[in-house]
Order: sequence, then structure tokens, then C-alpha cells
Amino acid sequence: MKRFVFRLEKVMEARRSWEKVRQKELTEARETLDAEHSMLKSLEREQHGRQEEIRERGKTGVSAGEMVVYYTYLMKLFEDIAGQRTKVVGLEEEVEKRRAALLGASKERKILENLREHQIVSYRKRLNRAEQAFMDELSHMPFGFSHRDHKRTQRIGWGRL
Repeated sequence: MKRFVFRLEKVMEARRSWEKVRQKELTEARETLDAEHSMLKSLEREQHGRQEEIRERGKTGVSAGEMVVYYTYLMKLFEDIAGQRTKVVGLEEEVEKRRAALLGASKERKILENLREHQIVSYRKRLNRAEQAFMDELSHMPFGFSHRDHKRTQRIGWGRL
């Protein structure tokens, strides 16, 4: 009997490759999200630091010009933080999309792998049945009767002796 060949092997390899691409895309999206999240935390730390600085300077007295500069800077930080939060939310959505795409690719690959395993089991059963049939045929031959003799008697039409 021929050795086992999975006819969809090329398709399964394509699915594995597709899954690797999706995994790489997810990793890149996560790295980008982490970098942007770090940027957000940095902006928030800067904002809190400047607010504390204004409070401390307010205790000792600050000129109106300095307050305008601080206020303008804090407003810019608020805008930057709001923009960064929007960016982070968008990237979180992108990560979820990439995760779903990876999950879909993994499921497709697993379906093909399960099909391959079922076909291997079926192939082994057929192989075992063929082997058993051959062994049964051998067990019905008379002692000293060769396989070549058996083939010759079948061609002549004698059947079993």
C-alpha cells in the first residue's frame, strides 16, 4: 500500500504561514500600543509634576506673566494627553482586530490539522485491514504452498485446493 499523503498539505502550509504573519502583525501592534501607552504615562507624569510646581510656586507668589506661561503650557499638556488617549484607544482596537485575525487563522490551521489526523487514522485502519486480509489469505494456504503457486491456481481457475 502507498505511504500516506495528505492532499491538502500545501494548503496547511499556507495556513501556517498566514498564521505566522498574523502573529507578527499582532506583536507589532502590541509593541506600538505599549510605546504609545508609555508616552501617555510620560505626559501624565509631566502634567502632574507641573501642577505640583505651580502649587508650590503659588505659595511663594507668582507673577501674572508666569501664571499665563504655566497655564498655556498646562493647556497644551491637556490637549496632548487627550490626543494621546485617543491614539491609545485606537491602537487598543487595532490590537483586538489583530488578535481576532490571529484567532481565525489559528482555527483554520487547526481544522486542517484535525482533518489530517483523521485521515492518518483512517489510512492506518485501511492498512491494518489490508494486512489482516493478507494474513488471513496466507493462513488458508496449505503448508508448503507458495504464494506463486496460489497466483497460478487463481489464473487457471482452480480456486482453493
